Amino acid sequence: FFRDGTLILHGPAVARRYLRTWFLPDIFLVLCEWTMLILPIANGAAGSPSTFSMVKIVRLGKVIRVIVLVRAVRYLRIMSELLDKTLSDLQQGLLRFF
Repeated sequence: FFRDGTLILHGPAVARRYLRTWFLPDIFLVLCEWTMLILPIANGAAGSPSTFSMVKIVRLGKVIRVIVLVRAVRYLRIMSELLDKTLSDLQQGLLRFF
């Protein structure tokens, strides 16, 4: 992530940022998927209307995950372009080496 125009790669800082931003939506989506898999089996009602509404929630969750993935890819592409514009060939080689 970026802070004041600087790319932050420090693990604990990245983890704190994730916990504050995307952790709760990710947990919600995973719990929805698990619930969708477990509840119909536990209730013995795999074709009930509540199961269909749960399917819609899971689909929404998957759409949100795709959106997040597209954003991440876009940011990586932007970072690559910035590196290409600002760093020399030697510096780029060193960064890719490490």
